[in-house]
Amino acid sequence: MNLNIVSQKAVVSWQFWLLVALVLPLGVTLGEAGGKPIIFDISSVALPFLVAAKLCWGKVQRKTFLILLLLTYFPILSMFSAISRGGEISPIVSAASFMLPVTHIFSGFALSRLSLRDVLIVVARTFAIIVIALALTDLLTSPFLRGCGYEGRWGGCLGPFEVFGFVNASANYLAILSPLLVYLYLCGPRRGDRIIARIGFILLIIICFLSLSRSASLLIIISTFSVAAYYFGIIFPFVFAIFSLLFFYFFSEVISSDVISGVVARTRNAIEAGDITTGRIGIWADAFNAALERPLFGQAFMHFSEISEYGTTHQQYLEVLFKAGFLGFFIYFGVLVYGCVLMFRRLRCECLPAWPFGLLVFLTLISCFFQPIISYHTFGGLVFFLTGYVLERRGDS
Repeated sequence: MNLNIVSQKAVVSWQFWLLVALVLPLGVTLGEAGGKPIIFDISSVALPFLVAAKLCWGKVQRKTFLILLLLTYFPILSMFSAISRGGEISPIVSAASFMLPVTHIFSGFALSRLSLRDVLIVVARTFAIIVIALALTDLLTSPFLRGCGYEGRWGGCLGPFEVFGFVNASANYLAILSPLLVYLYLCGPRRGDRIIARIGFILLIIICFLSLSRSASLLIIISTFSVAAYYFGIIFPFVFAIFSLLFFYFFSEVISSDVISGVVARTRNAIEAGDITTGRIGIWADAFNAALERPLFGQAFMHFSEISEYGTTHQQYLEVLFKAGFLGFFIYFGVLVYGCVLMFRRLRCECLPAWPFGLLVFLTLISCFFQPIISYHTFGGLVFFLTGYVLERRGDS
């Protein structure tokens, strides 16, 4: 039986507020261990309550339990690594950070009594409000075309709070979740849902471009073109031509602004140096070569900064391969692929449009080439929440 949390009484529902917490891109630094910061995002605070709720409601299904058993590979690997390195705590800290988003699979278990429609609407409404709040913060607290974030980038502050994660990761998070606004527009039961979905999408485009993240800009372009092509159909080329003309008409004014000229200069220098990826190809090569030294188990949650001046592999696929080897790679992405298959089935079962979710998956796959985006706690938590949700709803018709 599904619980209704989209009614006027939703604000008193603990399920409602826990869903809101899952989307909030805010975090708190608690300290350091092994030279690395220990950061908890807002959604992780709610996790113990979600686990307790699931334990109160009953046991997980047998097939779901087997998937959880597979995922214990990662903490077990980190413990063996810590022992082999003389009791160092850093592999355990690395695995804990890696597994924190994965633990939100229990969030999906705990909230599996909700209908998928309700889950999507609450998450999409929260996301739309976050986007509007981010834009208003940049507009009201900074000079024109400059944001309140790092180096004047947009999307770095939510009111008085800093957004969790570096601006490139948070901008990718925003761009990937843009299809949620499509769900709000298509499925929202209130008249205001369509309005905030439209406003949110327009502001999201602005934020992603002014975040100066090239990957986020690419993602929002793909998302915008996909949505426009779906709605405008045969007249889409004409709409695209009009917007292109407007862009080039105002191009000189925009490109000359301080906030844009910096990223243009950096990109030009990268092109002249022969590396448009600004060093990422070298980073990826180091990560891949390190993973091949121990192909089955990888470097067993060694911190990447131990072999590189950078703290991350700048790619999700190599992040998993480097830390957990090919065995961990197939377990990690195997669970996610299975979750995607179940999600499409669930959408069909509840008569919800599947193409926005397909677009979200496509954007995620692209972002994973440039960011370890699923290891980013807020986005990864939402990914594994949905995975846990569809695993528990697998047998429902």
